[in-house]
Amino acid sequence: MTVCIYKNNKIVTDSRCTYQGDYVISDKFKKVGYIYECLSTGARSLRPENLVHPTFFAMYCLAGMPEQVPKFLRWFIEQPHPDIDDELNECFNDPVLTFDPDDAALQIMVVFKDYDIVRLYSSNYEQHVYIDFKQDDCITIGSGGIAALAIHSYDPSAEPEAIIKSVIDTVNSCGGDVITLEFDSDLYNYNITYAEEKLTFSEKCKNLWKKCTK
Repeated sequence: MTVCIYKNNKIVTDSRCTYQGDYVISDKFKKVGYIYECLSTGARSLRPENLVHPTFFAMYCLAGMPEQVPKFLRWFIEQPHPDIDDELNECFNDPVLTFDPDDAALQIMVVFKDYDIVRLYSSNYEQHVYIDFKQDDCITIGSGGIAALAIHSYDPSAEPEAIIKSVIDTVNSCGGDVITLEFDSDLYNYNITYAEEKLTFSEKCKNLWKKCTK
């Protein structure tokens, strides 16, 4: 139903969502996002405004069953992670490795900002079953993933956006807009905006009036 590629410190995806790979539901489906972490407490959230001192923790993209994504994100935010939360490693249970043909129904790629890890999960993520890659690798998931990897192998210098566009032109289950996600420093300016949220309602109204009358 999709193609997602990690290359050059960026996640790039298409925006097509299909049913059983044959019927196009939407060409505006967002398959990527950020996960944030509080610098002072270590709490994690999908929304930086929920944290006092937010910073980037990870970015993710998905392929497969979109209805399963909220469940995965809740799990990911609430759980400690091996090799990331080292001080919590004693809390991890040994994963039960089982083969399930439905595992391929969900693929999720997570790029951790401060660690040289790109982690791939499938449907059995709750058992901490995953594969780790280095951040200098080129990694793909989705129905167009093999085509994207083939293009990269043919031309290792190709930018990920160009690879996605080529896959969209050749794989029917991929299409829509090309979306790019990467870590940048803009979030650190968010602390200034967040501080303004501590103002009272009347103070916010006064500031808004001042902006409107300039």
